Amino acid sequence: MKTAPQALAICLLSTVLLIGCATTNGTNQSANSERRDIQAMANDETIALAISKAIYTDESLRHNVHINAYSYNGVVVLTGEAPDASLRNKSIEHARHITNIKRIHNEIRIAPKADLKSRSYDKWLSAKVKAKLIAEKRIKAINIRVITESNSIYLMGLVSRQEGQIASDIARRVDGAKEVVTLFEYTN
Repeated sequence: MKTAPQALAICLLSTVLLIGCATTNGTNQSANSERRDIQAMANDETIALAISKAIYTDESLRHNVHINAYSYNGVVVLTGEAPDASLRNKSIEHARHITNIKRIHNEIRIAPKADLKSRSYDKWLSAKVKAKLIAEKRIKAINIRVITESNSIYLMGLVSRQEGQIASDIARRVDGAKEVVTLFEYTN
């Protein structure tokens, strides 16, 4: 039997996944006003996978770091942990060799690898923020990517300055958020 928090997490995650599966309307724009075209979305997936592959096929990094790579419209954020600056820098160098990247934000902490409990809590925080963004009628949550690492919330996406401020304010009010870092690309 699932506990109430587990059931809520599954419900929130399902909602987020359903929104991410919006169909296109023939103009390479999603039915829910995704601002990236299909090619940009595919490029973002390719960038994130290429960075992860480069990092985790490097034997000196594979078992020593916990690095996540996210891309939104060619803007990359690297999160996670490395035990020292040299391994962090080596991870960033791998990312720099990937094509179609506009900018890289280094949010890799010098720290031991986070445990499963911490990572699970981060997923829970991301789901809470995304659910609140979805409920907010003044923004289109589909244009905002929420990433949480060590209770720090990173917001990425293509938004107006007003949408970015609203999203940032919402994320800051979520219980458990240590800080909110906005990495938006502004449309105005």
